[in-house]
Amino acid sequence: MIRRPPRSTPKPSSAASDVYKRQVIRHIELETLSSSSFKDYGDVIDGASISSGSLINNGYTLRSSERSTVVSGDENGSAVITMFETKPIELPFRLNALERHPLSSQAFINIDNNPYIVVVAKPGDLELNEVRAFLARPDQSVNIGRGVWHHHNLCLNGTTRFVVIERSGPEDNFDEYLLQSEHSLLITR
Repeated sequence: MIRRPPRSTPKPSSAASDVYKRQVIRHIELETLSSSSFKDYGDVIDGASISSGSLINNGYTLRSSERSTVVSGDENGSAVITMFETKPIELPFRLNALERHPLSSQAFINIDNNPYIVVVAKPGDLELNEVRAFLARPDQSVNIGRGVWHHHNLCLNGTTRFVVIERSGPEDNFDEYLLQSEHSLLITR
């Protein structure tokens, strides 16, 4: 993984007291995850649209009309399926980094009965004052869009497993923004 400095890194001060004076603590309250609230960041995958789906497999399966597209970048990349296992956190939780995948989307399919948190910011230059946090129900999954800033998986209540559909390929597909000590982003209820 390559760690790149953010495009607009605040210039560090030489005096520790200056850092203390300039420290910005932003509390990010959890929002309810829905297709409409998450539309700028990717897709919500859940059973909400199953009733408007179509029958397949000789009538034994109802397929949702709602679909999410996996973006795997250029012809040198391909979609792969992996498994993540995430330990639970307690709130409030301090974020220390955000990441993005400039070539692809990244889908997280929750396979355990635990709620989890999705932290995102719009693609492009990272705006820390626009970071949002969504509380996902156990029956919801997400496909985070290409270039969308996000935090790694955060789950509540217990260890949670995710099937992850992401890109594999020779090109660099990982940017990380390490939060400076003077910027604290706290996830709260």
